Amino acid sequence: MRYLEKSFSFDEKSGYTVNAKLQVIGEDIIVTVYGGEKPHVGAVAVAVPRASLSDPGIISASTSIITMTGHKDDEVVKEMAPEIASRTNRVVVISAGMHWEKVDEQILGIVMNNCKGLSKEIVAYLRNELI
Repeated sequence: MRYLEKSFSFDEKSGYTVNAKLQVIGEDIIVTVYGGEKPHVGAVAVAVPRASLSDPGIISASTSIITMTGHKDDEVVKEMAPEIASRTNRVVVISAGMHWEKVDEQILGIVMNNCKGLSKEIVAYLRNELI
């Protein structure tokens, strides 16, 4: 059985660092995304790769999400889980929980951009390690 573990951190000099712990267990991928003053579990997603419905030659992903009441972390897992699953053709489980005080729409945009950057770094690492 293959096992990999690696930590990532991403921040475009915004002060809103997003962290991730990646685990590859056998053929599957687990990612824990956290950040801010009170990391927690706010949402969990499972993404399963599949052929795209519009073009069977492209890998897409079906994603299921569970969100804890009152949390907005589903936006993070909704973006990251299918992105990583479709680009690696692996089942992906992501949990996310980040909390900063006094967050407005601009800061949410910064955090989401940092999560996208984190996702790209994770995919690049996995493509290199899993080939």
